[in-house]
Amino acid sequence: TAGTRDVITDMLKTATTGADRINLSALDARAGEERALLRAEALRRQSHPEEALAVLADARAESPRAWAIRARAEWDLGLLDEALASAAKAPAAGAAEASALVAYSRGASDEGLRTVGDALESVSDLNERARLLGVRGMLCHGAGRSSDALDAFESAAAFAGALGASVDEASYLTGAAAAAIDVGRFDEGRHRAERAVATNDELAHIADRMTNRIRSHCSETHQPWPGQPRHERAQAQMGDRMQRCADDQTTTIDDDPAFTDRVNRQAGEVTGVGRATVQQ
Repeated sequence: TAGTRDVITDMLKTATTGADRINLSALDARAGEERALLRAEALRRQSHPEEALAVLADARAESPRAWAIRARAEWDLGLLDEALASAAKAPAAGAAEASALVAYSRGASDEGLRTVGDALESVSDLNERARLLGVRGMLCHGAGRSSDALDAFESAAAFAGALGASVDEASYLTGAAAAAIDVGRFDEGRHRAERAVATNDELAHIADRMTNRIRSHCSETHQPWPGQPRHERAQAQMGDRMQRCADDQTTTIDDDPAFTDRVNRQAGEVTGVGRATVQQ
């Protein structure tokens, strides 16, 4: 019945999805696909994406909502191309969420942020907005934009909290805690971690993880550097270019002291005018 479906949906939001607490058989047998969708979503949230996909396949679920759940489960399994294909058949918000997550996995943060930004302009459902903002937080954090990540996670947590979706709220709060610590706001980070634990007691380990994160920052520097991931990528790219230059055997320098004295071989720069012979 519709009333039973509403109760089960509320259970999904509040993490009461254990087999002993959610009785999907209570649904009318005629609600075949609806039952499959609820079960698949419960399994996906319990970190069983393969089983979620199997449920959808057995039910031959083909509705847009089914494709949204399928896309998320495929992303969880690292099936990025399949997730994109499924997202193309999902509702707008679900499609944007899955597509942005694929961009996140592929390191295409700018692309993912554009996708989320475009979707947020037209999405009014609070749950969908919360999920999209959570993905924005992930993308910003992965790109080293910890302050923007903190704002996104905080907004997502506020929406989820207003809906009573404690599982999602706790998840967003852990993201906010990590982002707060990365920008040096240690007390705020610890507070958000404690709120996450209070919201969902299954996350009791989060407070310890955040304490270790703070300790790690203090052991490295008292001024955390949010742009460090981006800097490290640039350093790696520069090292790769320098190695290719060092391995290049197609260009030689004439043995003219007046010229070679002006060459910085390490930087690959010439400080004056000279001659070079290119080997054919």
